Amino acid sequence: MKKHIDLLRTRLLKKQIKKYEIYLMRQRGTTLEFDSGKTKTQMKADEYGFALRLIHAGRLGFSYSSEFNTASIDKTIDLALEAAVYRPVPAFDFASFAPATFNPGRDASLLEIPFQEKIELLFSLETFAKKYDPAIHLVKDLTYSDFLSQVQILNSNGLEVSFENSCASLVLSALAKKHGKEEVGMASQETVFFKDLNPENLGEEAARRALSFLGSKEISPYQGPVIFSSLVVAEMLQILLPSFFASSLVKGTSILKNKKGEKIFSSQINLVDDGLAKKRVGAAPYDAEGVPRKRTPLVTKGYVTHFLSDLFWGEKAGCESTGNAMRENLTLPPEIGFGPVSLEPGEKNKEDLIKDLGRGFIIEETIGMHMADVVSGQFSVGVSGLSVVNGKKGKPFRGGVVTSNIKEVFSKIIEVGNDLKWDSGILAPSILVSEIGIVGS
Repeated sequence: MKKHIDLLRTRLLKKQIKKYEIYLMRQRGTTLEFDSGKTKTQMKADEYGFALRLIHAGRLGFSYSSEFNTASIDKTIDLALEAAVYRPVPAFDFASFAPATFNPGRDASLLEIPFQEKIELLFSLETFAKKYDPAIHLVKDLTYSDFLSQVQILNSNGLEVSFENSCASLVLSALAKKHGKEEVGMASQETVFFKDLNPENLGEEAARRALSFLGSKEISPYQGPVIFSSLVVAEMLQILLPSFFASSLVKGTSILKNKKGEKIFSSQINLVDDGLAKKRVGAAPYDAEGVPRKRTPLVTKGYVTHFLSDLFWGEKAGCESTGNAMRENLTLPPEIGFGPVSLEPGEKNKEDLIKDLGRGFIIEETIGMHMADVVSGQFSVGVSGLSVVNGKKGKPFRGGVVTSNIKEVFSKIIEVGNDLKWDSGILAPSILVSEIGIVGS
């Protein structure tokens, strides 16, 4: 990377650019996809490029390239200068260096593990799922993916930092069939280290989920307490979390605007954005602007305590960066992001929550949560799950609809479980909510 950095600096100096930020990334990885015994994808990737931000005449420009010759670099600088015309930033500046001692760890062995070993690991999911129960007659959508990223960030303020991160993941769907009825159960796992992938547990989890829905009946209208499973809680948190972004506060699109210090949620809620979480995908010593990541409490015992920011929106909101600048890829400038986020667990396991519920329903899956309105927090989703009778799991149901508000749900939490599940950057347990309406047939 050094020769490319030297050339980038030389060309920026040649064009008299005094304020700049260079983000270089090399990402190598593998993607394997199989469906019903047929290969869909077998791919190795090696991507390398840079993204450039510069400040010229009080305006911020952005561009990117995957080529490092003089002509391509000059074109990238020119495109960033053109883009700068449209984005005035009178008080914005790039990060100054601050040391970070956190090391999240990364799995360099991902590049050395034989391709065939990864394929065999993926196919073992099918073996474990079918072994769990004879009713599992098909396993599909088998997916394995991994990557190892090397990042280097430097800017005109003297900042120069580098770090690596890695991820390996598995996904599958198991189909259970009995008495002419068929149900699907999906399961996934995402880890920093390849050795932590557990295909046996994952295959069995997908099988259990599929089996649990066999014999599902439509639900009658219901109003009362329910349990939301950990994966559904993670889905709801994805809708809530943008309200903690400084950008949402400035734009007026946060349901938590002017709510800092107020008790908005149940006292059972403790929510943390932990960029320093060990062995969690998304943790890193620095964010995408070179600001050290940190542990930021968002909600403490129901009180809104902090918001998340990067340098750009922090300047507009009048707050410091919390180290939450994220890049989806090199083609986009950094934006505020979250993760790893944790809804801190309570003391009771899910079975204890079911006993405390006594009679009601467990919502295990939703359809359409991604369509929720992040500005208002309103959602209307299809739901499926299990009934609870006398403190024990009963028959499965499908076809229910829940219409509510994210803020309202999290204000009605009675208990938080300890059955943590990781999904899309969020670690969440099941929750017991005092009252929810379910529209049924």
